[in-house]
Amino acid sequence: MNSAQPRLMLVRPIANPEVSTGKVTLGFRHFPLNHIHPNARNAAEAAECAGIQGRFWEMHDALFRESRELTQAEVLIKAETLGLSLGAFEKCLRGETAARVDADFNEAQQMEVRGTPTFFFGTHEAGKLHVVGRETGALPASVFTKILSGLLESR
Repeated sequence: MNSAQPRLMLVRPIANPEVSTGKVTLGFRHFPLNHIHPNARNAAEAAECAGIQGRFWEMHDALFRESRELTQAEVLIKAETLGLSLGAFEKCLRGETAARVDADFNEAQQMEVRGTPTFFFGTHEAGKLHVVGRETGALPASVFTKILSGLLESR
């Protein structure tokens, strides 16, 4: 397996009752595939803009829950529903987070990511992720539980 070290910009605790040790986190990187979903990049930037106001995961989840509705108007409705400052959010959407989304996309290409979602599994030590496996596609929770449990047992 390639030992490339992706940087984890956004980290979220895993709330899985079968892997509830607190030793597992999910690092998230953007890989908007506009040729598949024309609004994917806008959604990535919107999530980052919400993140500036401390609401990344809430926006991320709202966007993925209704991924067919990612027009600018729908994104603004979601921002309002989340209680974001709309003025700051709209200003941010004018390109403030584009470089971050570009960096994520470029790094994913370097790591030969071809589809979404792609999951890298490994151990995190001394600020670096040591990748030991990768899976692509929507996976059932049981697959994650098996992979993560194996990693936890090997530590």
